[in-house]
Amino acid sequence: WPFLQVLAEDPRFGWSFPYAIWPACLRNPRDGALEDPFQTIMRVGVERKIWKDGVEGFGDTIGELAARMVGWDFQNQYYQLKEIRNVERNNTRVASLATVLEQSSDGRWYPLHSQAPKQYGVNIVWLEPGVASKAVVLDFAGIDDPSEDGDWRATLVAVDAQGRCRYSPTVHGGRLSLDARPGERVALAVAATPTKYVPLEFRPGFAVKRRYPYSIKLVGNTTLVGPLFADRAPKVAGAPHPNGGGFVAKSAKVDATAYVGKLAQVLDGAKVTGNARITGQAIIRQSAQVGGDAVVSGLARVGDRARVEGSAHVGGYAKLSGKAWLSGNARLLEYASVDGEGAVAGDVMIRGFGEVHLIPTTEVTGTAMFAEDLEVHFSGVKTPRFDRGLFYGYLNADLLKKPKEVADNRGLYAHWKLSEAHAPVVRDLIGDADGILLTPAGQKVGDAFGRDGAITYLQSAATGIRLEGHVLNARNLALEANVFIPAEAPSNKGRAIVQAQNAEEAFSFGVEPNGKLRLFLGNAVKFVSLESSTPTPTNRWVRLAVTIKDGQVIFWIDGVKAGEGQLGAHRLVELWSEMGNPNSAANPVVTLGRDFRGRLAELKITHTGELPTADDAPVRK
Repeated sequence: WPFLQVLAEDPRFGWSFPYAIWPACLRNPRDGALEDPFQTIMRVGVERKIWKDGVEGFGDTIGELAARMVGWDFQNQYYQLKEIRNVERNNTRVASLATVLEQSSDGRWYPLHSQAPKQYGVNIVWLEPGVASKAVVLDFAGIDDPSEDGDWRATLVAVDAQGRCRYSPTVHGGRLSLDARPGERVALAVAATPTKYVPLEFRPGFAVKRRYPYSIKLVGNTTLVGPLFADRAPKVAGAPHPNGGGFVAKSAKVDATAYVGKLAQVLDGAKVTGNARITGQAIIRQSAQVGGDAVVSGLARVGDRARVEGSAHVGGYAKLSGKAWLSGNARLLEYASVDGEGAVAGDVMIRGFGEVHLIPTTEVTGTAMFAEDLEVHFSGVKTPRFDRGLFYGYLNADLLKKPKEVADNRGLYAHWKLSEAHAPVVRDLIGDADGILLTPAGQKVGDAFGRDGAITYLQSAATGIRLEGHVLNARNLALEANVFIPAEAPSNKGRAIVQAQNAEEAFSFGVEPNGKLRLFLGNAVKFVSLESSTPTPTNRWVRLAVTIKDGQVIFWIDGVKAGEGQLGAHRLVELWSEMGNPNSAANPVVTLGRDFRGRLAELKITHTGELPTADDAPVRK
């Protein structure tokens, strides 16, 4: 409703306008609507000569909405602020009302893809002026897929303790500045305001509703405000755990073999057993249980009577509660929340923003994937087992009966074909894992790509593609790339196809100067480094792959085994659980093709540790 409030408070429209749009809607002879409300607002705004262009004018309204939402700067502000503060204070997980940005290898800051705004969506990013800083200054850049008519409105907003707001000019891109004053909070308000409005069906398909990503560069000593951190001083009896130093309440039970990091907490009657690891600022509380080789990391919360077992991972800002049971190799990440009573196992991935409500009679397992914006209700579902499919948006018992609503991803997690068609956005053909081309200043987007007959590829001179951490967050993993390495490629350069790193750990898969495939995981002191026994052919297109399954690593060249080894005690989840980043929920920085000294045309990823099959086909085009 807030966008209607903005219109109502605008004297050009007035308080009657939100009511007037309903009878103003164009209708057919049967009284069926021919417009949606946005189209009516745009048309009436032009007919009243308030706007010259309805899409542009409505975009300005949404930009104003974003800015005013920073301090809820509407009439009746006191009551709205009181309600928002109550939500923030009583929320049992990390507050998701603010957008958290993560830094990429190019030094710029990006929102998680699942948090980037869709059409007319809003992000609010809190900033911290540096000590003795006279102004907050940043550079804003929208990342425009040329087929999506992207545009943005960005505004800096300062709010004082009484809720009074100051605003910078609103820009579509470029430099933003607002003077800093003591006692004020400052935020960047971003709205996705494309130059063309595209009406969409209620459920158009998985990852069809496009997002409008962006990046910012901080100027001077301005910093980003991190997420809400856990209370570091629980007011209950307890002591540091001998293995890791994290706080364990006297009423809780933690095995000596388990690990509790120095900022993590185990409270109430919670139990942590076996080789489980609680890292970052994660909190296990109430009667929750974490055991086996499970990991709870970042700012995740596990509570009530929930269980995390096997090699499952709860990370990011996620929450597991109720009597939900996460086991196998399942992953629960980002801002996703799972509750109810039921089982999630297999290689299931649940990420994004929203909620999944389980029931005891239905198991979610296999390669099922939940992403985008989630509101999934299994209540009333009679299907005993979902072991595949792509789940998104609103789903209830009726919608879950329809096969097209849970289309099969055929075991693939992500699939990129590298071309300039949508660049700088590099679309994932399977799901919700689009990449961003990192283009150096002065380089045209098209210069990063080349063509070899029917094959388009990323040039070796390109600075790579930014991927998000979830693409590698799996116990079992397979990476398959279609590459061409010229015989004259410089032997003294790195040839990493995919790489990931945080402050303490690194992962890479690529080709060594000697031509052999190489996998690295660890740090300078503790690591595993494996090479293939067979070198990579040159001067032709070849499929190079690595599979990681239950700790066994196998290299493949054109589908033929080319060597193998063991990870030993190392696990990919260390990229999330062993990190010195101030925001312990941050993903590792993942790039594709950043140092590769050849041509890279395609990459496929599975989270099963099995090679993609020849008939794997993208779900969407």
